[in-house]
Order: sequence, then structure tokens, then C-alpha cells
Amino acid sequence: MNKTISAIFATGSALAISGLLTYLFYWPFAPYFYLIGTAMIAIALIFMRDKSEDPVVRRLSMQQLLGGLLLFVSGVLMTVMHKNEWILALAIACVFLLYSSFRMSYIEKKKNKK
Repeated sequence: MNKTISAIFATGSALAISGLLTYLFYWPFAPYFYLIGTAMIAIALIFMRDKSEDPVVRRLSMQQLLGGLLLFVSGVLMTVMHKNEWILALAIACVFLLYSSFRMSYIEKKKNKK
């Protein structure tokens, strides 16, 4: 199941990036590609959640989940509003996802040293 989730995450990432890049050229189906891709990313993040006893890891896992959901919200805003409001949700999602991924890798390195 882990390989399946990784494949869903990779495919969703490719769709989201292609949706963002084609949005720059005003392709009418670009928001839908982005929306499908972010939905796949959010689903993969839900299933990849770390079920650790450490409260810091649980908090970071929830932040990753929130980042994935904000990516999906940015796709909905891109589809519905047709202006640039979606960029704010995308920026907040990127901050959540970047912070939690760097912090979780630091915690894993710290655990492996012990």
C-alpha cells in the first residue's frame, strides 16, 4: 500500500505542477488539472500520516495534512473565483508543507543518532 500511496502522491504532484504551469498560458482546463492533482496529494497525505506517540511528530503530521487541504482549497479557489485569491492559500500551504517536512526530517535524524 505504501508504494500505491507514493505513486498517487507523485502523480498528483505532476498534475498539480502541470496545472499551475498551464494556468500561466490561460489554458481553460488548467484549474481542473490542478484541482485533481491537489486532491490526490491531500489523499496521499491523509494516508501517509505518521501515527507516532511523540506529540511533536503528531503536530507536524497534522500541519502536513492542513497544508494538503489548503492546496486543495487553493484549487477550488482557482476554479471558482478566476482571480488571484488562490495564491494566498497556495502560499500558506507551501509554508506549512515546507516547515513540517524539514522539521520531521530533523527529528528523524535526531532519533537515528540515539
